[in-house]
Amino acid sequence: MAMKRKFNFLVCMLVAATLVNASDNPWTKGDENCRPEMFKQFGNILNTPDGLAIDKLGNVYLSAVNGVDSSYPGHIWKMDTERKQWSVFTVCKAHPKTRCSFPMGLTFDPDGNLYYADAQYFANPDYQSRIMRVVIKNGEPQRIEIVVENVKLPNALRWRNGAIYFTESFFDVPGKYLSGIYRIPDSDLNPEKPAHPLNKEFAHQDPYCIGICETRLIDRGKANGKPGMKPTDVALHIYTAGCDGMDFDRQGNIYTGNFGDGRLWFLKALPDGRYERPKLLSDGITCCDGVCYDPERNWLIITAPEENAVRYWDIGENKLGLIWANGDTDGADGLLDQPCEVLILNKDCILVVNIDAPSPFMVNNQPDAIHHLSIINLKSKESSKMHVTNCFTITSRTPLADTTVYPEGTVKITYQSAFDGQTDWALYRPGDKAKQTIVYLHGSFSTADQIFIRQDLRQFWLNKILRENYPLLSINMRGTSYMSPAATADLTDLLNDCRKQYGSKSYILLGGSGGASSAMAYACIAPEQVSGVIAMGMCDIFARLDFARKSNIPVLKKLAETTFAAYGGTLEEMPELYRARSVLANVKKLNMPIVLTMGEKDKLIPVTETRKVAEALKNKPDFKYYEIPGGDHDSAVWVDIDLETIEIKGFSPEKRFNASSGSSQTK
Repeated sequence: MAMKRKFNFLVCMLVAATLVNASDNPWTKGDENCRPEMFKQFGNILNTPDGLAIDKLGNVYLSAVNGVDSSYPGHIWKMDTERKQWSVFTVCKAHPKTRCSFPMGLTFDPDGNLYYADAQYFANPDYQSRIMRVVIKNGEPQRIEIVVENVKLPNALRWRNGAIYFTESFFDVPGKYLSGIYRIPDSDLNPEKPAHPLNKEFAHQDPYCIGICETRLIDRGKANGKPGMKPTDVALHIYTAGCDGMDFDRQGNIYTGNFGDGRLWFLKALPDGRYERPKLLSDGITCCDGVCYDPERNWLIITAPEENAVRYWDIGENKLGLIWANGDTDGADGLLDQPCEVLILNKDCILVVNIDAPSPFMVNNQPDAIHHLSIINLKSKESSKMHVTNCFTITSRTPLADTTVYPEGTVKITYQSAFDGQTDWALYRPGDKAKQTIVYLHGSFSTADQIFIRQDLRQFWLNKILRENYPLLSINMRGTSYMSPAATADLTDLLNDCRKQYGSKSYILLGGSGGASSAMAYACIAPEQVSGVIAMGMCDIFARLDFARKSNIPVLKKLAETTFAAYGGTLEEMPELYRARSVLANVKKLNMPIVLTMGEKDKLIPVTETRKVAEALKNKPDFKYYEIPGGDHDSAVWVDIDLETIEIKGFSPEKRFNASSGSSQTK
């Protein structure tokens, strides 16, 4: 959470029109394998990024305080981690007096609501700042509420054990440069009567205030050859700020860094829920901004904006270290450009916000046109191995020689997943580039070659696709996972790769049973990727898995267990993950042509639940439902569908009964 005052913002706005070029070859310090890379670049709508948070689904949220160019209102962005798309999540609520919003620190409560620090200090330092709650339902913002008022400059936010914690960076009490850490219990976060901490001259008596720190003024003018600039000059007011970044370790101890003097403080958690007074851990940094706990290494990751660096504090070793620092740059190649906040993205990678809104004597001396997040891989910091960030990587494209099984031109695509680095594969057979690509999703306990080796599917669907010369992508889908987060990420990357490599323009998803469920789940997650769906036997994911786990049929019990393992939890343990893939919960998103076919006597999927899906979608103009009277689990495969119009042409029972494979393999 960066510290900037209103006059700093105005200066930034004045110089923005006459930017000088930062160095094309800035100096660098640190392990070259930890060199920051570009993660995301934004336009001017997000010209001053600040706080980061991550929700239970792994989606990343970023606040846009927008002090460099305040013609864009303060707002919050969201990165959908599965679709890998950024969008504006919500515009923040303007203050009635200042008519502005300045969202900085972010955090989530256990119910999935998002909180942000509205730092009105930049417009009016007289206790106008607030802590705001964005009430979220089914992943969408519903309303924004004030839950804490009478705040000076709230900065970092964290939620722990039924309370929200935040840092106050300025007390503005005459004679001392004080700041503090506050704790507001959930029971006091009432929008009808927001929590109201005492004015700062009474902070020592305030039950909400759990720790107070004092900033030691540094003579930066003298240190930088400008002895006429005194630490108390208005131009250096920013360096009188105190507690900025904050986080907890595993034991619940609090760590906070001081912006003005860089000192790192420690508040030990006591058994009764209280905290000891702040104790000094380190004074090895001159300016400390964001603080984030890394449980993998038992480190604090710290941004040091004055020196344009990301550092770490090894808690076990009581040692300060450097991850990376570089000279002044515009950040176009992903290098640091005044880092202010850090987020642990996964066990190896961290995201770094580059706020690019400099104060005097910083390495970064002027805002640039590049507004970006950097990513740093920490794995190499431990192992000194080659720096590898998990990204989607095609490791081979191998032509398949056995043309008796695989049509001429079929290629096996082997890839490394960006989700977790695992290796998986898919099959691609080229066709007419002017036509939509058919994406086949296999059934449960099968693989990507199902459409090539299972006789009924080969006879009816593969021959149809080949005869009409449609491109075909058949994916492996992480085995039986019902479009788990890993499978979803892999499919998105495969579709994007096929666009670049093979010129694919649009995709029709085709699947039976488990493949049908996965196709509909993906259409819920990424409707913009899908031009049509042919779902041969499915129902809503909640009903499907609940039916399977309660069944006496061993293969269905195994299906539920396998899918829960792929998701990392049951329907009750991970409801938001499953809800994001639920047809009944996402009807508004499903506007593409959809054909749903189903056997009336299917014993593996409850047809009563399929009818609920049909009922929910019946008013969609491009939705068609075909139920086969007396049909079993495999009957849904034999409905003839026009691949160009996604219209039902008829049922082909004679082809089905002539097929030599009579066993059901599409669970």
